[in-house]
Amino acid sequence: MAAGDLTFDSAPNRQQGNLWMLTGVVEVDDTIRTFAVTSTKSTLVDVQMIDDDSTGTPRCAINEDADGTVTNGTMAVAGNHVSTDTYRFRAYYI
Repeated sequence: MAAGDLTFDSAPNRQQGNLWMLTGVVEVDDTIRTFAVTSTKSTLVDVQMIDDDSTGTPRCAINEDADGTVTNGTMAVAGNHVSTDTYRFRAYYI
């Protein structure tokens, strides 16, 4: 994988309470990148990110693209280091 890659886990979408949940992995460097996680008809409610191979902390804006435009179902993510880091994510949406 390289910076800008998104991979969803093979498990099907799960429901938790009244929210749906997706899990997967993103690869990012210090450039803000947009990832389409769900359709634009769905609204992301929360995204949790956990470092998989790094010590960094990502920045993540939900329902927003890299330009700051509101776009349902997307997340704008950037790492805090120029090298590529891997982060696992859990996204909740309605």
